[in-house]
Amino acid sequence: MAGEESQSTTPAPFNADALAGHIRQEVRGALTEFAQQAQQSQAQQQAVRQQQAYAAQAQRDPIVSQVVEPYVAPALRAVAVQSQAAMDAVLFYNRHPEASRYQQEIEGDFNRMMQAGTPFDRETVYRHWIGANVDRYQKDRHDDVQRTAARGATLGAPGIGRADYLPTLDGETARQMPFEQLEKALEGVKF
Repeated sequence: MAGEESQSTTPAPFNADALAGHIRQEVRGALTEFAQQAQQSQAQQQAVRQQQAYAAQAQRDPIVSQVVEPYVAPALRAVAVQSQAAMDAVLFYNRHPEASRYQQEIEGDFNRMMQAGTPFDRETVYRHWIGANVDRYQKDRHDDVQRTAARGATLGAPGIGRADYLPTLDGETARQMPFEQLEKALEGVKF
């Protein structure tokens, strides 16, 4: 039973800086996405209000509905589609920064679909692109992980298995270490 207590009281090593950085990144991403969704919602509401005002004006004035509307309505629809496409680009590339390396292909597919009259959001185009280029995508992702690992960054859990991994140094462990080893473990550490 004493052996079980000593095992349960030993703290698990973790990289607090990496955890804090990850949490900051997730919170920042969530706040950014929330702000972008709010902006998109406001833009959509404004477009709906403008369309409603235009429709009300057209109903009151038969000249507008018969003469002006056939020329103006397509242009207004085109502007609305372009503004939605611009908002989609901002949201997509903020949500998927890794997709920026494939931006030329994604935008090319997106624009071809827009010209063909079948617009999709960039998320759908990106997912389709990944499916069509799965080998390249997997190789790029693998290369990114290898590059990150080569820089010594923490991957996954606290980085156990890294060449520069050192166990967490707590008071009990420090008391049990020989002085030379403790001195080496604390080298470069500032209090």
